[in-house]
Amino acid sequence: MKKKIKEFIFKYHDKGLFEGCFSLIVLLAIGSYAYINKGKVEGIIDLTIFFSVFVALILNLFTGFISRIVGNKFEDSIKLETDYDKMVKRYSEEKNMVTYINSECNDEAYKIGIKSRLDKDLSERHKFKFPVIQDFSCKNTTFRIIDNKERQYHLPQEIKEHYDELINIHKTSSIFNQLTIRVKNWERIENTIFIYTERSTYYDAMVSNRAMDLKWSNGLSNRDLFAYGPWLGGLENSPFSNHLGFNGFIESSDGEIPFVRRNSIVSIGKRTLANSVGASLKTKYALDDQFNLTIDGLVNGIKKEIQDELKIDPNDYIFSLEDNIISLYRDIVEGGKPQLLFYVKIDITKEQINNTFKKEISRKKSTWNMQEEDGMFVIDLF
Repeated sequence: MKKKIKEFIFKYHDKGLFEGCFSLIVLLAIGSYAYINKGKVEGIIDLTIFFSVFVALILNLFTGFISRIVGNKFEDSIKLETDYDKMVKRYSEEKNMVTYINSECNDEAYKIGIKSRLDKDLSERHKFKFPVIQDFSCKNTTFRIIDNKERQYHLPQEIKEHYDELINIHKTSSIFNQLTIRVKNWERIENTIFIYTERSTYYDAMVSNRAMDLKWSNGLSNRDLFAYGPWLGGLENSPFSNHLGFNGFIESSDGEIPFVRRNSIVSIGKRTLANSVGASLKTKYALDDQFNLTIDGLVNGIKKEIQDELKIDPNDYIFSLEDNIISLYRDIVEGGKPQLLFYVKIDITKEQINNTFKKEISRKKSTWNMQEEDGMFVIDLF
């Protein structure tokens, strides 16, 4: 029996699955008997009671399916604030939030998008501030990693006490635990950026960074207690898991940039349109044989994720931190989670990228392993 079938049976075995199936078998048997005996089933079974029980079991099973669908639909907005204007106001004293003036946007576009902006002055209507803090622009910089593989992150006691509530909010996401790279701090000294790293786990990130706004049973949340504003504070004082992630844009040789639509089981950004590559740094790619993180390991980790998510061979382009990293920033929505932003142009066309991607997806379809793909399932490109 395939594992997926086993998982399905186990998930719904206590929601009337077996009872419903057995009742259906009995119903079919009674129907067959009635057909053979020209509709006579008196004395065999009380149909009123049987059908009442059968309907109740089917409804129980059906509500289980509906409950999971609804839970998946609203999961992201419950565990993380999706009102970005609200986030910007909450951290109003942060001076380095990214601001963009969209001078090309007209009022008709606002009616489709953010209607509240129609009430703003014309001078402010086109100005967008994002809940993202750019710590460093990486132009003309070099990088050094100061790695402490022996130091393991520990959750704050308050989060530990609500661990079950926090991890349970991800129940419709496909998540699995693994060792992660935690950014303890980063700083720029002259033209060198120093990144200080240690270790954490993915589950620690799930109950800290990625459940920032879930209300605990006492009405508080991670954000209320540890990141209340109007400043976020620096990485060095952050109480969260803060695993290193990155977002990037790939440009084909004919000037096209692929975007991806995310699946409904990723831990964040379900069913949203995303940039070319968005992932966390995997220790299996980044650590050397002594389990240390190095510059070469970080580069390899990024290139491997490009390969995993877009099926682009690492040999088709050249990538370095100095030439391809645009900035180091922190995502306020996820409690200041550290991210790298990169851009790379490759010497293959849009058509070649699409063809290779579709071929690889087709080859893997029968043996798809979501853990290997980090939960990212690219449905379409460009």
